[in-house]
Amino acid sequence: MVCIKPQKIKWSDSLDDIFRPLLFDDFDLIKNQVKTDICELWQIEGCGFTITRAELDHAGKPADFVFVVGVGQNALHVINHFRAGAKKQGFRAFRIHSRRVGMGRYLKKIGFKPLETVYSLELKKK
Repeated sequence: MVCIKPQKIKWSDSLDDIFRPLLFDDFDLIKNQVKTDICELWQIEGCGFTITRAELDHAGKPADFVFVVGVGQNALHVINHFRAGAKKQGFRAFRIHSRRVGMGRYLKKIGFKPLETVYSLELKKK
Protein backbone atom coordinates (compact mmCIF):
# COMPACT_ATOMS: atom_id res chain seq x y z
CA MET A 1 0.00 0.00 0.00
CA VAL A 2 1.38 3.37 -1.06
CA CYS A 3 0.75 6.23 1.37
CA ILE A 4 -0.01 9.39 -0.61
CA LYS A 5 0.55 12.62 1.32
CA PRO A 6 0.57 15.59 -1.06
CA GLN A 7 2.07 18.81 0.18
CA LYS A 8 1.29 22.07 -1.63
CA ILE A 9 4.52 23.89 -2.48
CA LYS A 10 5.60 27.08 -4.22
CA TRP A 11 7.39 27.06 -7.56
CA SER A 12 11.18 27.19 -7.36
CA ASP A 13 13.58 27.54 -10.27
CA SER A 14 14.92 24.05 -9.54
CA LEU A 15 11.62 22.69 -10.92
CA ASP A 16 12.16 24.25 -14.36
CA ASP A 17 14.28 21.33 -15.59
CA ILE A 18 11.71 18.82 -14.33
CA PHE A 19 8.61 20.38 -15.89
CA ARG A 20 9.94 22.07 -19.06
CA PRO A 21 10.24 18.80 -21.05
CA LEU A 22 6.76 17.72 -19.92
CA LEU A 23 4.88 20.95 -20.63
CA PHE A 24 6.49 21.83 -23.98
CA ASP A 25 5.13 25.18 -25.27
CA ASP A 26 2.82 25.47 -22.24
CA PHE A 27 5.70 25.60 -19.75
CA ASP A 28 5.68 29.38 -19.21
CA LEU A 29 1.88 29.50 -19.06
CA ILE A 30 1.58 26.70 -16.47
CA LYS A 31 4.52 28.01 -14.43
CA ASN A 32 2.83 31.43 -14.30
CA GLN A 33 -0.50 29.81 -13.35
CA VAL A 34 1.20 28.07 -10.42
CA LYS A 35 2.86 31.30 -9.33
CA THR A 36 -0.47 33.17 -9.49
CA ASP A 37 -2.44 30.38 -7.74
CA ILE A 38 -4.55 29.43 -10.76
CA CYS A 39 -2.92 26.00 -10.54
CA GLU A 40 -1.52 24.21 -7.51
CA LEU A 41 1.85 22.49 -7.35
CA TRP A 42 2.08 19.42 -5.15
CA GLN A 43 5.05 17.39 -3.94
CA ILE A 44 4.17 13.82 -3.05
CA GLU A 45 6.85 12.20 -0.92
CA GLY A 46 8.18 9.04 -2.53
CA CYS A 47 6.21 9.69 -5.71
CA GLY A 48 7.12 13.00 -7.34
CA PHE A 49 5.28 16.17 -8.29
CA THR A 50 1.96 17.08 -9.84
CA ILE A 51 0.18 20.24 -10.92
CA THR A 52 -3.59 20.49 -10.61
CA ARG A 53 -6.25 23.09 -11.38
CA ALA A 54 -9.76 23.45 -9.96
CA GLU A 55 -12.25 24.80 -12.47
CA LEU A 56 -15.47 26.35 -11.19
CA ASP A 57 -18.78 26.87 -12.97
CA HIS A 58 -20.44 30.27 -13.46
CA ALA A 59 -21.96 30.09 -9.98
CA GLY A 60 -18.55 29.46 -8.40
CA LYS A 61 -19.27 25.80 -7.65
CA PRO A 62 -16.81 22.97 -8.39
CA ALA A 63 -16.97 21.86 -12.03
CA ASP A 64 -13.86 20.05 -13.30
CA PHE A 65 -10.79 19.05 -11.35
CA VAL A 66 -7.88 19.01 -13.80
CA PHE A 67 -4.73 16.93 -13.37
CA VAL A 68 -2.47 19.11 -15.53
CA VAL A 69 0.78 17.15 -15.31
CA GLY A 70 2.53 14.66 -13.10
CA VAL A 71 6.07 13.35 -12.87
CA GLY A 72 7.46 10.53 -10.78
CA GLN A 73 6.21 7.10 -9.82
CA ASN A 74 3.04 5.45 -8.45
CA ALA A 75 0.87 7.41 -10.90
CA LEU A 76 -2.28 5.33 -10.40
CA HIS A 77 -2.09 5.78 -6.63
CA VAL A 78 -1.53 9.53 -6.98
CA ILE A 79 -4.36 9.90 -9.52
CA ASN A 80 -6.75 7.89 -7.35
CA HIS A 81 -5.86 10.01 -4.31
CA PHE A 82 -6.64 13.26 -6.12
CA ARG A 83 -9.73 11.74 -7.76
CA ALA A 84 -11.14 10.78 -4.36
CA GLY A 85 -10.45 14.27 -3.01
CA ALA A 86 -12.12 15.91 -6.02
CA LYS A 87 -15.19 13.71 -5.60
CA LYS A 88 -15.37 14.53 -1.90
CA GLN A 89 -15.16 18.27 -2.71
CA GLY A 90 -18.10 17.97 -5.12
CA PHE A 91 -16.38 18.26 -8.49
CA ARG A 92 -18.49 16.96 -11.39
CA ALA A 93 -15.57 15.62 -13.41
CA PHE A 94 -11.88 14.77 -13.15
CA ARG A 95 -9.84 15.49 -16.30
CA ILE A 96 -6.33 14.45 -17.19
CA HIS A 97 -4.37 15.94 -20.08
CA SER A 98 -1.55 13.86 -21.49
CA ARG A 99 0.71 13.66 -24.52
CA ARG A 100 1.78 10.14 -23.63
CA VAL A 101 0.49 7.74 -26.25
CA GLY A 102 -0.08 4.89 -23.79
CA MET A 103 -1.81 6.99 -21.13
CA GLY A 104 -5.29 6.19 -22.49
CA ARG A 105 -4.84 2.45 -21.90
CA TYR A 106 -3.39 3.17 -18.47
CA LEU A 107 -6.30 5.40 -17.44
CA LYS A 108 -8.95 3.12 -18.92
CA LYS A 109 -8.02 0.58 -16.22
CA ILE A 110 -9.37 2.95 -13.56
CA GLY A 111 -12.52 4.09 -15.37
CA PHE A 112 -11.41 7.04 -17.51
CA LYS A 113 -12.63 7.42 -21.07
CA PRO A 114 -11.30 9.72 -23.80
CA LEU A 115 -13.08 13.02 -24.45
CA GLU A 116 -11.28 14.24 -27.55
CA THR A 117 -8.17 13.95 -29.65
CA VAL A 118 -6.34 17.15 -30.51
CA TYR A 119 -4.25 17.55 -33.67
CA SER A 120 -1.83 20.37 -34.36
CA LEU A 121 0.03 21.60 -37.41
CA GLU A 122 2.97 23.98 -37.00
CA LEU A 123 2.49 26.98 -39.32
CA LYS A 124 5.62 28.99 -38.46
CA LYS A 125 8.41 28.86 -40.98
CA LYS A 126 11.78 28.10 -39.50
